[in-house]
Amino acid sequence: MKKFIKNLILGALIVAVCFSVNIGTVMATTAVYSGTYTAPYCSSNASPCETGSTVANSIVRGRLTIGPEPNYSNTVNTCNDGGTGVYHSDESIDMLKLEKSGGGAFTSGSSVRVVATVWCFGTTNDYIEIYYGGNVNSPSFGTPIYSTTCPATGQQTITSSYFTLTSSAVNQIIRAQFNYSAAGGSNSCLTGNYNDRDDLVFKAVNAAPQCVGPTSIINGRTYYRDSNGNYNYILATDLL
Repeated sequence: MKKFIKNLILGALIVAVCFSVNIGTVMATTAVYSGTYTAPYCSSNASPCETGSTVANSIVRGRLTIGPEPNYSNTVNTCNDGGTGVYHSDESIDMLKLEKSGGGAFTSGSSVRVVATVWCFGTTNDYIEIYYGGNVNSPSFGTPIYSTTCPATGQQTITSSYFTLTSSAVNQIIRAQFNYSAAGGSNSCLTGNYNDRDDLVFKAVNAAPQCVGPTSIINGRTYYRDSNGNYNYILATDLL
């Protein structure tokens, strides 16, 4: 939500009023494969951003040639998947969705979560991890923001806890990693015959500073302070 300031003249008093309008579109976005990022990319900043509405039309379903997975390995840094196994018998990430709490547009500071549809081989040795890499042009995945094991065999929906988009970059990235026999931890590209990684690149915008009201009126100018601590002025004739 972008904050604007509107001047109203009430007698001789100038009052600054904050009100909100939407930034960008708020319609759901389906990712398409990006040759630039070699991964699925949502070109809109609308939530949710997803690789498909069903497994059948998801552009990350399967793993490597097992499925087969379209445009494998669907990672920005060519993190290759394992090529052993049978589709929908062994491990695969089939669908990814990033969604903002409350919906709307992704911005820096948004609270978001990842929903991953996966195919589980077992319950004790299948590890799913979610990473947030920040700026897609220089991703830093670090340790996973969420990790778990498969709750049951077959198709499962894994939903991460909410986390905050801390990067100010326009194009950002999340990664899902699905490993057999060991968790990846700080290694977001763990080698393994049954391991699968998929990235999702999405657009975010910087949250606009919020106005906190006028501080004084000097020589016909209404001064106000925004939430970043900056002081600005507007004229009574302005309509922003």
